[in-house]
Amino acid sequence: MIGCVTVCCVSTLTVAADSDATCSLTLELVDSDSGDTLPGLVQLRDGDGKLMRLPELLDRGLGLPAKAAIHDWSVLSEATVVTVPQGKLSLRGFSGLETEIAEVELDLTGRRAARHRLKLTRFYPARKQGWQAANTHVHLKKTSKQQTERYLIECSKADGLDVVYVSYLERPSEHVHYSTNNYTREQLKALSNHHTHFDHGEEHRHNFTASAEGYGHVMLLNIPELIKPVSIGPGITDEGTDWIPLRAGIEKARSFAGRIIWCHNTFGLEDIPNWL
Repeated sequence: MIGCVTVCCVSTLTVAADSDATCSLTLELVDSDSGDTLPGLVQLRDGDGKLMRLPELLDRGLGLPAKAAIHDWSVLSEATVVTVPQGKLSLRGFSGLETEIAEVELDLTGRRAARHRLKLTRFYPARKQGWQAANTHVHLKKTSKQQTERYLIECSKADGLDVVYVSYLERPSEHVHYSTNNYTREQLKALSNHHTHFDHGEEHRHNFTASAEGYGHVMLLNIPELIKPVSIGPGITDEGTDWIPLRAGIEKARSFAGRIIWCHNTFGLEDIPNWL
């Protein structure tokens, strides 16, 4: 009886050890035509389809609400080793705005180490057509300086962005939590590299209430200084008046040779104060 109990215990321990076995998996994204390494985003799921978190990689959804689907993706800026369970896995990945999502099944059963180069197919060569990719409206909230700069550099590279404008905004009780509000234009330019140029922008807007429509919402880009008031009216600032139209800020930006992009207040009523 004792011998039988001993054998059963050993058998149980062996199964537990196997279920915890891991594999050092080197992941890399490559161009299917040239074979060159590409930065991009990846996603791993286990045999049951459950999403696997990869602490070695940057969460693409850093700073966003926990339930946002963007957290399903991790940034793979170069070939990187991640620790995964031994067993069957599903790998998905893509790069920038020009490749299809590739997917492959991996069987790492009994393997302590493995490597996979996921081949990506480019469906349109935008750069060869003279186009540049840009993000003109980036904020980061409640992130450390190290997290902020890692996100800006790695995500911009993975998204294939040539130009990124980090946007300053003001909203009572909220804007103090926006990490990117702490950067000057010079500090952002210092983050620039051969992949991406970083610059400063301003979110210039008016709302009748905190989140409702108003005169409108524009991005002011390539400006040497903040154009004030950054946000207009008590609906968004809890102070001041509604009298200043966005046009005044737009004209100031143009005097600096800046650029203006209309944003999402799609029913903006900027024409009314301009008529008055």
